[in-house]
Amino acid sequence: MKELKGLLEVKIDSLDKEIRELEAELTTTENSQQGAPDEVDRSSFEEEMQRMQLVLDGKNRLRDEVSEALERMQDGSYGVCEETEEPIGFKRLQAQPWTRLSIEAQSDLERRNKNNPLSGRSAGSSPFGAAYGRSSGGGSSSSDSAE
Repeated sequence: MKELKGLLEVKIDSLDKEIRELEAELTTTENSQQGAPDEVDRSSFEEEMQRMQLVLDGKNRLRDEVSEALERMQDGSYGVCEETEEPIGFKRLQAQPWTRLSIEAQSDLERRNKNNPLSGRSAGSSPFGAAYGRSSGGGSSSSDSAE
């Protein structure tokens, strides 16, 4: 558990740094391009700003997930799949310590999303509806099984 907590703390620190850098870059870029000379330059600028904002939003969501994993460690619910309530394999937790789902539950979620792409659910939303009200913790290409 100590190893996993260390991984989460390192990830939070890394994300905090990346978020600060992106926010500073967004502010600087926005201030420097306020008076873009023509429509093409302005359009390119707007696209770049949107791209940067999407990256920033993703990093903020991941930071929230990592922070919530640390909270789960404190309340004793860390390492338990939110769908099956079974332990999540240690190898999966090492690979993605903020995950909320076992590899089996994540595979089921991905299969459901693949079979129902127009379900109206965003890629990171909870497969459990209002019961959890949080995102699923992301996918994993890891092939380890629950241990």
